[in-house]
This record gives sequence, C-alpha cells and structure tokens, in this order.
Amino acid sequence: MEPSPNIRLALAAVGGERRCLGTVSTLMPASELHLFSVRREDAGRVPVLVVAGGIDADTAPQLSAAVCAFGCEKVVVDLREVDHIDSDGLRDLLLAARLLAVGLHVVCPTQGPARRLVDAAESTRSLSIHESRSDALAELANRW
Repeated sequence: MEPSPNIRLALAAVGGERRCLGTVSTLMPASELHLFSVRREDAGRVPVLVVAGGIDADTAPQLSAAVCAFGCEKVVVDLREVDHIDSDGLRDLLLAARLLAVGLHVVCPTQGPARRLVDAAESTRSLSIHESRSDALAELANRW
C-alpha cells in the first residue's frame, strides 16, 4: 500500500529516514482553538509519545512523522490529552501503524474524545487500544 500524501510529507519532514526525533512541538495559528503538540516521555526502553490538542489534516503529518521515526520499535501513543481527532488524523495514525508493522499501542480512555472516533471507525482491530499508559506498558513488557 502506497503511503498517503500526509505520510509521505511526514517522512520527507524527517529526511525520508526513520529516526528518533526527540521532541516535536507545533503550535497552530492563534485563530485555531486547539493547540497541538507531541512530546516524548519514554518509559524505560519503550518510546512514549504524548499528544495534546487536536489531530486533524493540519497536524496529522507531524504526529505521523513522530511515530514513523521509530522504525521497527514498538511505540506507545498517549492520546489522553487530545481534545479532538478527525477522520484525517485517525487515517494517518492507522497508516503510521501499518508502516511501523511492529505494533502501535494507543492509550485512549473509553470516555475520551479520541475514543469515540476510534470505536466508530472500528479501528481497534488495527491498533492496540489501552485505557491507560500502564496497561500499554504492561502488555509490551509481557511481549518482550
């Protein structure tokens, strides 16, 4: 499957390589209601990306770049601080999961705004969904 234009843009943003970005942070224009950021908070050997704000067509490429930078590592993406995600954001997250091909563990609480779209799109088959970061890390620890 050919990566979407957003995924290609995200990979181009990191020089076409999959590498560790450290911290990625982008602020949308002041006219936008939802500020977007991705920060890295590793838990031991496991990279954890904490996403805040909204994930949409404008911000999804930055999230995809951050996720794809880990190449063949298992990654936890914590969406607890996300206040909205649209179909473009979810599509790019799913495509990034396919590109990683080793497992994308998403922290997405049942009552969170991101979970409603994930459930509606039946994306739980493509992503490993967890209620908490500790649940995601525990599952990864059991697999190592």
